[in-house]
Amino acid sequence: MSPSWVRRLKQRRAASGLIGPKPQRRSFIPAAVTAAEQIREVVRRTPDATLDEYRKLLNWQMSRSTLANALLALGLTRKKVHPGERAESS
Repeated sequence: MSPSWVRRLKQRRAASGLIGPKPQRRSFIPAAVTAAEQIREVVRRTPDATLDEYRKLLNWQMSRSTLANALLALGLTRKKVHPGERAESS
């Protein structure tokens, strides 16, 4: 523990009576939460699309990894097909 951390902890206890760590705050709401139904609908309609195709269909400016993480968070998978074939939607 650094002296400055202990000093801030003492100041916080004197001011508010709290001694534990501050709760973490999220400054943004992930896209997977705000647009979950929109993402699910696009994946349902085009299960064999690539991440770049999903970005175009959703009209979002985000990285492929962010979209992939959103799909994982929603529990969505993408069908893998051989080149030249199209997956059938269920």
